[in-house]
Amino acid sequence: MRRGCRYGEVYSFPLFVCTDCCAVATTRSVWMLECRSTGLLCSLEYLAVEVVDLPSNATRDSEKTHIIPRYLHLVIPNDEKLNKLMGDATIAGGDVLPNVEAVLLPKKTQEEVSSKDRLID
Repeated sequence: MRRGCRYGEVYSFPLFVCTDCCAVATTRSVWMLECRSTGLLCSLEYLAVEVVDLPSNATRDSEKTHIIPRYLHLVIPNDEKLNKLMGDATIAGGDVLPNVEAVLLPKKTQEEVSSKDRLID
């Protein structure tokens, strides 16, 4: 995230800066308005990167080209920051998270465990 702001800074994220809203627009008031919008810009850019980064990794892992809501829905509970921010959000098209009780899973026998150990060695 960028610190501070400079007058006339080039943004990598599209943002509309309203410089007409001051009745008496001095150079300082316009600069302060742009500084405030830069802070908002940095916050929005950080959130966008956080929200899109992990689902894009899941998309790449599944060899797809588009991020679908399902990937976002699967990633949110695993990330602490995203879970705090969007844990209670309802994502349209996210489907239902898989939740299989451990009791229902097949039990591993001693032979299966030992054969897997032999493959690793």
